[in-house]
Amino acid sequence: MTTSDNKLPLLEAEEWERVRDGMQAYARVLGKIRGTVAPHQKHFWHTSLRTHARGLTTTNIPTSWGAFEIRLDFHDGHATLISSAGKAGRLSLPDLSARRLATLFLAKLDDWGIELDFTPEAFDDVALAQGDIPTMREVWRLMVWADSLLKHVRAGQRVETSAVQIWPHHFDVSMLWISGDLVAKKDPEDPEKSDEQVNVGFSFGDLAHPRPYLYLTVYPGLDGFPEKPLPDFAEWNTDGWTGVRIPYDNLQENPRAVREVLDLFNLLIDSAASLFKEGH
Repeated sequence: MTTSDNKLPLLEAEEWERVRDGMQAYARVLGKIRGTVAPHQKHFWHTSLRTHARGLTTTNIPTSWGAFEIRLDFHDGHATLISSAGKAGRLSLPDLSARRLATLFLAKLDDWGIELDFTPEAFDDVALAQGDIPTMREVWRLMVWADSLLKHVRAGQRVETSAVQIWPHHFDVSMLWISGDLVAKKDPEDPEKSDEQVNVGFSFGDLAHPRPYLYLTVYPGLDGFPEKPLPDFAEWNTDGWTGVRIPYDNLQENPRAVREVLDLFNLLIDSAASLFKEGH
């Protein structure tokens, strides 16, 4: 990604939402497995996924005998389960529901001595088809764009941040900026409620806003935030959640979209940091 790049990915396929939902269903299987086996991390970071060049990964999950990893490939539609012991298995995603994917992965992991205490019935039984792969690639290109944008935001920060993560439950891409100070009158042993934080992310849409958007929220809420008026491509959102929302469609005709979004996010993080300090 370059700051002058104005060739933002498009979502033109008529059924991109249905395909996105199918991709999310597969991701939820990986998130459930990772969250069950991986060591617990604050802010539930042990339940999230990461990107690789062609899809999503659990990253290495430690076991008593080594490690395993599950990868989804959205470029040609397959899932791979690999282990540090050299074992591997590959499944084709077309015509394979998330429920069936979970069933097969649970059986394979059981063969490897990893018993998981959940059932496949919790997952979607609707499968994507071979003909959905081009749309899958289209959705994936947009997720790669968002992942890259947020990694550029993260690179400019000097305080603690999370990795850029994909959350299976909402299928959004996000990172946390953490001030290092605690919220007054909150249990310091509960980082979800006690860490001052800014959440920066990308959503493929929700009930209130069905089209994709970028967002930034602060916790706890800050009087006077944001300190300056927002640019025309951004807005203050109070419908369902409170924070800054940037409709992705607002960026399509802007040749400086990436640079301006990066500048805005950095400005907003600096503003939140300043206001957090004033409150102590």
